[in-house]
Amino acid sequence: MKEVAELENGHLNVAIRGLNDMCDAAGNKLLEKNLRYIGVTKEDRVKTFVEAYEAFANRTDAEELEFPEHVVNFYTMLFKDELEGGEEEEAAEAEAEYEEEAEEAEAEEADDEIDEEDEEEEEPEEAEPEPEIKKPRKSSRKSEMKEYIIKLIDQGKWTRKQVLDKAVAKFPKKAKSTARTYITDALSEKYGVKIFGKRAKVNEKGIISWS
Repeated sequence: MKEVAELENGHLNVAIRGLNDMCDAAGNKLLEKNLRYIGVTKEDRVKTFVEAYEAFANRTDAEELEFPEHVVNFYTMLFKDELEGGEEEEAAEAEAEYEEEAEEAEAEEADDEIDEEDEEEEEPEEAEPEPEIKKPRKSSRKSEMKEYIIKLIDQGKWTRKQVLDKAVAKFPKKAKSTARTYITDALSEKYGVKIFGKRAKVNEKGIISWS
């Protein structure tokens, strides 16, 4: 993973705010409590960001989630040193894209930033009972996009970019970031076997296939 000291605080905070704002398909916020980024060490912020991102990516409804592009690019940039073969070039591209997106996001949200510490100190005089929230049922159906990406990697004749483009073209209503996350997880030493039962690799020609 990229050295924490090399990360810019502003960009890290923008990525965290992106996760805080994420909702499920029904519009319900994914996090019961926002991730803190004020008064928290950079190491802890990176740790909570990675844990929350990977928890979202492994949800049964992950293919329906709208991952902000700058959040996906920040995660990819964090782990670019673990990628193989031609993956470094794509990770560098993701890092460049994130730099631009983060600057725009910071400018847009500068006036709306909330001091979370002050917010936590405020206590309502009379707290109204929280309405009961029905938890969404876990879907038993498999992700069609995930299964399609697995088949493309099975074929062992496409580059990572080609797999991504084909998946996006096949499922135009699905978020591009969802397809990218599946591919990134397939290549991950930590999640490849856990999620797919095997880990993918990229050869010297940039072709992605299973190890």
